[in-house]
Amino acid sequence: METRKTNWRLRIKMAAVAGLAAIVGAANLLVSGCGSNNKLVDKCITKPYVETALVSDYVARHGMMVEGQVRQDLVNLNVNDRFSAFVWQNYSYKENDFNERDFGFSYNLPVTDKVSVRGGYEFWDYPSGTFGDYDNVLKAGAHYSGKLDLDFDLTHLLPTETTPESGTRYYFKASKNFPVGNLGDFDVSLTPSISTAIIDNYYRRTGHSQVTPGLNLGVAKKNWSLNLFLNAQDAKIPAFKNKMWSGASLAYKF
Repeated sequence: METRKTNWRLRIKMAAVAGLAAIVGAANLLVSGCGSNNKLVDKCITKPYVETALVSDYVARHGMMVEGQVRQDLVNLNVNDRFSAFVWQNYSYKENDFNERDFGFSYNLPVTDKVSVRGGYEFWDYPSGTFGDYDNVLKAGAHYSGKLDLDFDLTHLLPTETTPESGTRYYFKASKNFPVGNLGDFDVSLTPSISTAIIDNYYRRTGHSQVTPGLNLGVAKKNWSLNLFLNAQDAKIPAFKNKMWSGASLAYKF
C-alpha cells in the first residue's frame, strides 16, 4: 500500500524528471531559434556528454566512503556553454543495486576570460536506501583557469524528512594539466591535483573533513577520452577513513 511518505517521494521524483525534460525541451527551442548563421547554430546546439567509470570504492567529496567497486554513469546536456542538465548514477557491485541517482541543472556565468561562477539545483535519490531516502540540494561554485585550475564548490542540503537539518559542504580543488605528448593519434596528459573539504552540520558532521592528493592520466582522441586516476584520502575527522582509491573512465563528447 502506498504511504503518504512514498507518495510524496514519488511526486518529488516526478517533478525532478519533469524539470529535466523541460530543460531539454528549452534547449531544443534554443536550437530551433538560432537562425541561419552556421556559427550561431553550432554554438546553440545542445551538446551531450556521456561518461561511464569503474571505481574501486565510492568516496564522496566530503570524505564519506562505501567500500566496494562501483560503476558511475553520467549523461550531461549543455546549451551554449551556459545552461546544463545532468543525470548521474552510482551502481554498487557489492549491493547489486543503484544506491544513488542524481538529477540536476546549473547555469554557468563567465565573469572574465579566466573566471566563471555557477549556481543550480540537484535532487539526490537513493533507490537502494543505503543513504536514506532523498535529498534536495542547492549548488553554487566558481572556477578559475590559469597557470593553476582552481575550483570551489558549495553544496547546501535543504531539510527533508530523512535529513531534518540543513547542512553545508565547502569543497576546494587545485589542479594542473601537463601535456605529455602524443602516442600515435592520441594526446596524452598528466594532471596532478589536491582537494579538501570543510563541512558544517553536513549529515550531522562538522569540521575540516579531508585532504586528497590525486593523479590523473588522460588519453584523448577527437571526441573520445580515457582517464585513469588514483587518489589518496587523508581523513581529518574520526568518522571518515584514510583511503587509497582508483578508477578508469571512458567519455564521449558530441
